Parts: sequence; C-alpha cells; structure tokens
Amino acid sequence: MKKSFLILLFVFFFTNIFSQNHLWTCYNVSNSPIPSNCVNTMILDKYDNKWIGTHDGLAFFDGKNWKVFKNCFENDPIKSLALDEKNHLWIGTEGGLFFYDGNKINKIEIPLLKSLRYWVTRIIINPINNKIWFGTSRGLVCLDGMNWQLYTTQNSQIIDNRVMAMASDSKGNLWIGTFGYGISIFDGKNWKTINKNNSLLTENAAVEGIFFDSDNRPWVIDSQNQTYIYDINWKHLSLYTNQKIHTFAFDRLDNLWIGTFMGLGKFSDTKSIDKYVKVEMVGNQKKEYDYNSYEQMKVNYFTSRNSDIPDSDIQCIVIDKKNTIWIATLSGGIAYYENKNSR
Repeated sequence: MKKSFLILLFVFFFTNIFSQNHLWTCYNVSNSPIPSNCVNTMILDKYDNKWIGTHDGLAFFDGKNWKVFKNCFENDPIKSLALDEKNHLWIGTEGGLFFYDGNKINKIEIPLLKSLRYWVTRIIINPINNKIWFGTSRGLVCLDGMNWQLYTTQNSQIIDNRVMAMASDSKGNLWIGTFGYGISIFDGKNWKTINKNNSLLTENAAVEGIFFDSDNRPWVIDSQNQTYIYDINWKHLSLYTNQKIHTFAFDRLDNLWIGTFMGLGKFSDTKSIDKYVKVEMVGNQKKEYDYNSYEQMKVNYFTSRNSDIPDSDIQCIVIDKKNTIWIATLSGGIAYYENKNSR
C-alpha cells in the first residue's frame, strides 16, 4: 500500500513538473479562423508573425489577430511559402505560383511553364543577392529582378527536374534535393553533384530535406528515413526511427527538432555528432563502424498520446526569436511549445 502510494505520488509530481515547464497551445478550425486543420507549411516574418499554408487557403497570425485568404489558389493546397526583401509573400501550390503584395493575391505565370501544370515544392530567397529560387516538379526556376530562368536536365547540369528540397548555405550556394538522383549544388555559375558515387546517399532515394545548422553543416533526410551530415566528410548518422521523417529545425540552443509521421522529436547533442556516426565517407572509400563503437542518437518524442500536441504527424517546424517551437500538423492545425527552461 505504501509502495503504491509512493509510485502514485511520483507520477503526480513528475507530471506536474512536466506540465509547468512544457506548455502547448493549439489553434485549429474549432478555436480559431485557420482555414483548415491540414497545414502543410508555415514561415515567420521578421516580427515573428506567422504565415500558414494549408490545404484550403492561407492564414496570417500575429499572435492575436488573424487574416485568412480563401478561394484564391484555384482550390490547390499550398506547399511552400517565402517572404522577399520587400516583405511580399510568394506562395507555391500544387497548381502553380502566387504572389501577395500586401493588397491582392495574383497568380504568376512562370515563362516556359505556362502550358504545363506543376507543383512549386520549395521557395528560397538568396540572402546575399535576393534572387528568388523556385523548386518545381518540372525544374528549377530563378527570378532575378524581372528576368526568369528555367534550369532543367536539358539546359543545365541539374541532376533531376523533380525538386524535393532546397536550402541556401552561408555562402549563398543553393543546395537542391531531387526525387531520385541526389543533390545538385549551384553557386550561380557552376554545378556540383552529390550522389551515391561520391557520398553516402542511397541510390534511388529521394532527398526530401536539407537543413543547415549554426556551424553551416548540411543535414540531409532521404525518403528511406536515413539522415546524413557533411562535416569534413559525409557521415551516415545513427538516427534510428521507423517513422517517416518530414522535417528538421534547429533552435537557438542548437537542439535538433525532428518532425515525423508519429511525433515531434528532440535531440540535444548536435555538437558531439561523431560518436553517432555509423558510416563515413573517407576519400573515395566508405568506412563502416562496428555496431558497438557508435551510439544511437537518443531522441525524446512528443506525440498526441504523451503530450497535448493536436496531431502526431508533423509537417513543418519553425522557431521564433523567443526559442518557441511552432509546429504545423497534417490534421490538427498548428501549435506552439514553450519550454520555460530554454531561455
């Protein structure tokens, strides 16, 4: 009896401490004007206001007030968002490209793709020269001022027209993850290819995410749930999960947040990554480490079963200036997580 009482007391104490230090707030169609609970993407502006791309329209949220845009995107789900230097919003959908100048949303016809239907999967604003890059299902598109340029396998060295992921490194180089042939790196003039021949990337696996940490190291996710990092050499990390990985994000304390099909993960030891390497590319040779010589990456997961997140399928993660974690979910709207001990 005494033992049972102590166990219950411990559980109550632990739960109470957890709830006091980890707070979730959720927004969905039941308690807010968000146009859909299916949220595909979200970005923050320089004031930490949220732009939210959903399956059924666009929303703007400043923390108190909402503005919703519906029936503007030809009934196509929003897949990507980006703000340019003038704070104008570029919106990629499963049916094309749209632009919001603060007054009106207009569809933008991309030259050379006018007669075709295409997805705009990713949008990147180069922070050095302000060129706007659009990853599409039919090639890579650049807007430089008023000039458009389409890069395909027919007129450039990009390795695949089906762009799945994009990121810009600290030098302004564009990293382009493709559907089945690896990564193309483009500095505006020269191309470089990263694939199974010169890295650890898996053959015929789509590169679905590229994310740079505070040390400018690229972390790469592929469609087979494998995670790689380039740190002098390409390294295959021991992030074991049977869950589909959608996205990564790094907070201000260099914690890695992992959005998966079954929950939101947190990994805190990003500065000591070498002990989690199971395969490394040394020169042209793959060096495999014995199972007992590396550690498994320890990830703590939040799910709809052990926390107040509205849905375990995490589509997007953004982190504001206060180090608050915002998530976009497949069927539960958006939510933010406030860890009072992380400031």
